[in-house]
Amino acid sequence: MANDTTSNPWVIDTAAAGSITKDRVRVRSFRWAGATTAGHKVIVKDDAGDVMWESFATGANFIEAESFGGGRGIDSGGGKDCGGIAVTTLDSGKLYITFL
Repeated sequence: MANDTTSNPWVIDTAAAGSITKDRVRVRSFRWAGATTAGHKVIVKDDAGDVMWESFATGANFIEAESFGGGRGIDSGGGKDCGGIAVTTLDSGKLYITFL
C-alpha cells in the first residue's frame, strides 16, 4: 500500500525524506499502530526539521496515540499547529494523522 493523503485521517505506511505537505495544518491526533518490533520508532517533523511527534515501540503489535483536543473545525480551538509535515522515520506499522 502507498501513503494515502486523500482523506481524513491520512494513512502513512512509508517514511520519506521530503514533506507530505508544506501547508500549515492543525493536527487533531497521531496514532501509530502495528509496530512489529521493540525499538522501532516513528518520527514526525515540520518543514523546519523540528520534531512534532515521536514514539518508540516497546514490543510487537505496539500501538500509541496522542490527541491534541479540540472539536471540529479550525476555529474550534485545540489541535497541534504544524508548519508542514514530514514522516522521516517509520520503521514498521502505519501512522494515522487526523486533522481538525
